[in-house]
Amino acid sequence: ELQLGYSTPACAANGSRDCARFDEDMSAIDSVAELGLILVYALTESRVGMLSLKHHHGLQQHMPLMARASLLLSLSLAASPGSMDFIGVEMLLSGEVTHSPTGALLMAAVLSAVAFALMRAHFRVFFGPSELKRGSLGGAGVTLSVEALPRERSALTVLLIALLIGGLA
Repeated sequence: ELQLGYSTPACAANGSRDCARFDEDMSAIDSVAELGLILVYALTESRVGMLSLKHHHGLQQHMPLMARASLLLSLSLAASPGSMDFIGVEMLLSGEVTHSPTGALLMAAVLSAVAFALMRAHFRVFFGPSELKRGSLGGAGVTLSVEALPRERSALTVLLIALLIGGLA
């Protein structure tokens, strides 16, 4: 039987309230990090246009806040130590090892693939040679700012603080 969610098979068979609460908490944690990452890439694409992951764009020097936020949110989604997801994923892996070592290996492989894809996207967008002039995107006498606006800075700061506090708790 296919099970969706974060519960280990032993937890799902038990059907306790703690398992349901764990599922809800993990879902909320991932939602915060996913929302933040979507926000970062939407703000980045709104300034420089559609980005291809076939080559490096070098946007870190032009958008340092977006680059840092993207890195922290990607690491959080990849369940790195210190993030909100780390404890939950650790509990899932340890529970899965006792139930099915093969399932734990598959889960670890999927987590590694997700982490690789997220970090690859981050490095392709924010590292490498830059095609933009410092601080602006312009053409034909038009200059557009690539810096984050105050409302964007505050939204990203709130998301990052929420992830930081959740990771320390």
